[in-house]
Amino acid sequence: MKEIFYYLTSIILLLSSCKNVALEAVNYNDAMIQKQDSIVSMIDSLDQLIIQRDTIKLPDFQKSIINTIDKKIESVKESENFEGNDSFKNAVLTLFNSYRDIVQNKYSKIISISLLPQVNFEKDTLDKFNRLIKEINEDFSKSLDIFLQYQKEFASQNKFSLVEEVKK
Repeated sequence: MKEIFYYLTSIILLLSSCKNVALEAVNYNDAMIQKQDSIVSMIDSLDQLIIQRDTIKLPDFQKSIINTIDKKIESVKESENFEGNDSFKNAVLTLFNSYRDIVQNKYSKIISISLLPQVNFEKDTLDKFNRLIKEINEDFSKSLDIFLQYQKEFASQNKFSLVEEVKK
């Protein structure tokens, strides 16, 4: 009887620890995604400034985003690996470094074009602008696709499901 009790207790402890690890993994994932969301929100705001041709705010806002990304990168670097595994953390760092590269390099070209007076917008300038926008979108998409694969793997390894959050 003691053996059965010990066995049942072990199973209960094992199941509760599995749930605990899954919950910790969800919290770890969510903390990383919150950092990502704040960066993406700023990039969306930068896109709006470009659309509005707010030439006064554009360069400073771009610098602000780069500064924010740098802080998020440092924050992720300082965070613990999850259960001794750094794969998901490294995937987040790769994603954030990709965001930084895109904002610093490709957006600089977009901003330079946006700062031109509209009378200087010739067809080749507009073509270059549109080509850069397409490249930026492709770069973001590639980086995000790679990250999502790591995120799905992380969720699977830690026995939780990813749910897409609908933002209003």
